[in-house]
Amino acid sequence: ALYNVQWFALYHTEYEVFDIYKSQFDRDFKCLQAVARVSAEVTRSLADSLLLPLGLSDYSQGLHDIYHTLDNDYGAILRENLRNFDQLQKTISQFSEDVQEFEKRVEKLDTKK
Repeated sequence: ALYNVQWFALYHTEYEVFDIYKSQFDRDFKCLQAVARVSAEVTRSLADSLLLPLGLSDYSQGLHDIYHTLDNDYGAILRENLRNFDQLQKTISQFSEDVQEFEKRVEKLDTKK
């Protein structure tokens, strides 16, 4: 050979990874099949839902918590370097109000089929 290379051409390609997965981890692909079935069932369940089960109020609270941590740890520095840092709190508060209004409207929806 022209070059003394100690590795083979398919090293870390999709072919080698597939072969290792098949021979070492999941010979009959039963685990992979189970994950695919669960994913398909979750997708089907969400597709059949009239409303997606998302907790916007939890997200809103998380934004408040993160903002307060950021403000406590770096607020002075951020205010010195960003002229619109305080606008972030106003935006998060407005988002929280919008979430409350949205959740009130969702409660009034007729979700019976």
